[in-house]
Formats: sequence, C-alpha cells, structure tokens
Amino acid sequence: MMTTELPNAKDVRDLLNDLLGRDVDVQVSDAWAPQPLDMAACAEFVDDHLHLRSVAMLDLPLAVFIGASIGLIPAGGAKDMVAERDPSQMVLDNLYEVLNVLTSVFNTADNPHVKITTMHAPGTAFPGDVLDVVRRLVGRLDLVVDIDGYGKGRLALVVAS
Repeated sequence: MMTTELPNAKDVRDLLNDLLGRDVDVQVSDAWAPQPLDMAACAEFVDDHLHLRSVAMLDLPLAVFIGASIGLIPAGGAKDMVAERDPSQMVLDNLYEVLNVLTSVFNTADNPHVKITTMHAPGTAFPGDVLDVVRRLVGRLDLVVDIDGYGKGRLALVVAS
C-alpha cells in the first residue's frame, strides 16, 4: 500500500493564490490541534478504497476567510462572522469546494489518489479516528495562511497513512 506524502507549503500557497484570485501568504508554523472551543473545520480525505489518508484542519478565521473570499463576500462581513462565531451556509459551501480542490496538492504521481468525503463544519465534533490523526506530531504540515484583505488563520494538513 502506498503511503501518503505531504505537499509543500509553496504548493498550498500557489493553489490558494490561483483559486482565490488574490495574494496569499503562507508561513510554516508550530503544530496545532484544535480544542473544542476553537470551532475548527476539518475535511477528511480518503483514497479510492475509502481509507482515511489525510485531514485538513482550519481554525474558524481561516475557514470563514477562505469561504468568503472565493465567494466575493466583503471582508467586513467575513470578520463579523468570525466575531459572532457564526459562518453562513454559503461560506461553508464555498469552503467545502476549496477543500475539494485542495486534494490536488496530495494527488501526485507518488501518492494514492484522494478525494474529500466529509467536511466537519466549525463547531462540530470530529469522529474518533479523525481526532487520532489531528493529534499526531509527525506527518503534518502546519501553516499560518494570510489572505490579502481578509486576514489570517491556521491550516494543518495531517497524514493518516
């Protein structure tokens, strides 16, 4: 069975720059595992046999800023959603689509093909197998992502197998 390799920070930045149509700065950061009150979003990426291969976690600000920026929702409205801890359904739908495209940074010749199956919206509990993955200290890429005009937040990509 092939193992899943992490993408590099540049590939993530380039994809977000192209997808969002605005400048995105990406910096490698310390490992981050969300606490229940963080209201993190999480996407599960599985292979063709539906085995969990990796997860993407985003803190509430980044989840909202990504979903809002691709949907051309004004930054002020996005910041209000973060302050109120209440992202709109449109922002969540947009976030799902971005996370779906984010699978492409994993889908290289050396990796098994992955696709998104589930996105856990900010504030929802993660299943046990996902919790085991997000708490790993190895096989992860932790980033601070700053979207021009919106703000910054945390993104963690973690390999499950």
